Amino acid sequence: MNGITLSLVLVVAAAFLLGGCVVGPNFQPPASASPAKWRDQDQATASPQPLATNWWAMFGDETLDDLQQRALAANQDLRKAVARVDENRASLRAAKSARYPALNLNQSYERNRSSETGSQGGIAAGGLIPLEQDRLRTTIDGGYEFDLWGKVRRTVESAAAQSAAVEAARDTVLLNLTAEVAGNYFNLRSLDAEIVVLERTLVLREKALAVNQSRFDTGVALPADVSRAETELANVQSDLSEARRRRVLFLNGLAVLCGEPASTFNLEAKPLASAPPPEVPAGLPSELLLRRPDVAEAEQLAAGRCAEIGVAKAAFLPSVKLTGYAGLESLELKDLFTWESRIWAVGPNVSLPIFSGGKNRANLKVAEARYEQAVASYRQSLLGAFRDVENALANTRAYAEQAAALRRAEDSARRTAGYFDQRLQGGMIAYLDVVEAQRTLLQAERASVQNLGARYTASVELIKSLGGGWQAAVPTLRIDNEGEDVANK
Repeated sequence: MNGITLSLVLVVAAAFLLGGCVVGPNFQPPASASPAKWRDQDQATASPQPLATNWWAMFGDETLDDLQQRALAANQDLRKAVARVDENRASLRAAKSARYPALNLNQSYERNRSSETGSQGGIAAGGLIPLEQDRLRTTIDGGYEFDLWGKVRRTVESAAAQSAAVEAARDTVLLNLTAEVAGNYFNLRSLDAEIVVLERTLVLREKALAVNQSRFDTGVALPADVSRAETELANVQSDLSEARRRRVLFLNGLAVLCGEPASTFNLEAKPLASAPPPEVPAGLPSELLLRRPDVAEAEQLAAGRCAEIGVAKAAFLPSVKLTGYAGLESLELKDLFTWESRIWAVGPNVSLPIFSGGKNRANLKVAEARYEQAVASYRQSLLGAFRDVENALANTRAYAEQAAALRRAEDSARRTAGYFDQRLQGGMIAYLDVVEAQRTLLQAERASVQNLGARYTASVELIKSLGGGWQAAVPTLRIDNEGEDVANK
C-alpha cells in the first residue's frame, strides 16, 4: 500500500469515526405552565370521553353533514394547504438526499486542432501527433461529503420539523374550515327562526296600525297613537330586512367555504330546532397540547429553528468531501471501450474555515435569535389556546344561564297574552291591550331564538378551541438526529 492510498484510507476511516458527532442542541419542548383544570369547567365537560373526528355529526343535522362533505371536497384554502404539505414533503426528500453520494454520468466528444507555432507545434510538425484530433470521454463522476459534525443530519432534522409544521398548519385550516361551516350554518338557521318571529311580529304591527287608524277615524284615538303604530311597524320592517340581509351574507359565506359560486348556492329556510346543543367534553388543559394543531405547528417550528443552530455551529468546523471519477477516454472511437482507455481519480477535499469576516458567528447569532423567537411564539400560542377554551366555556355557561332566564320570561309573557286574550273574548278589555301583550311575547320569543343560536355557535367555538375531534389523539411529532419521525417508529 503506497503513501497516497494509506492517507486516503486514514481520511475515510477518520471521517466514519467522527460521523457520530452532532453539534448543536437537541430539541426539547419548551417548558410552559399548564392549569390543572378550566375555570368554568363542570363535571360534565370534564369527562374524558372522546369526540369523533367528524364532530359536527353530534348535532344530528343531515344538511350540515352534507355541507361539511362539500367543503372538505372543494374548499380552495384546504386544497392549497394540502399542496403545501406535498411541497414540503418533497423538500424533505431533497434534504435527505444529502446523506448519500451524488453520481453523474458524463459523456463528451471534442474535435480540436493544435497550433503549428504553439507549444505543441514542433511535436505536431514533426508528425508525432496530428494537428487535428478527436477526443471521446465517458465518465461517472461522484462526490460525497462526510457528515462529520452532523450538519446534514441537522439540516434534515430542520426540514422534517418544517414538514411536520406544515402538516399541522393543514390541520389548522381543516379545523377552521369545518368550524366556520358549522358556525355559518347555525347562524343561518338562527336567522331563519328569527325571521319567522319577525314575520309574525310584522302581521301584529299591521293589525295594530289598522286598529289605531280605525279608532282615529272614529275620533276615539289620537294622531300620536297612529304615528306610534306606524313607527313600530317601520321598525319591524327594518329588522326583518336586516335579518334577511344577514341571511344572504351567511349563505354567500357558506358558498365560498364549499367552493361553489354564491350566485347558484342556496339553502331552503329551516328554523333552528328548539333543542339545546349537545354537551361538549372539554377534558383537561394538559390534553390541549395534543389536540390543538396550531400549538403543534408552533412546537415544530421551534424544533426546526433549534436544528438550524447545529447547522450554524457546523460551519465553524472542517469539512471533508470525497470526490472522484472513473471512465474511458480515447482519441479514436474504436479504442474507447478497451481496457487501455480507462481513467480514474479519487481523493479527499478538506476545507478548514480560517477567516470569514465574522460571517459564521453572525449566522450562529441569527439562528439562536430565531430559535428564541420560535419558543416565544410557541408559548404565546399555548397561552392563546388556554384563553380560547376559557372564553368558549364562559360563553357556553353564560348562554345556558341566560336561556333559563329567557324561558321564564317567555313563559310569563305567554301566560299574560293568554290571560288578555280571554279577557278580550269576554269584552272586559280593549284589543290594543291584547296587541301589547302579544308584542311582549314575540319580543321574548325573538330573544330566545337569538340565545339558542348563540348557544350553538358557542358550542362550535368550544370544539374549535379544543382542537376539534380527538377520537385518537396523535402524539406530537418528534424528530431524531437522523430526521426521522420517532413517534411513529
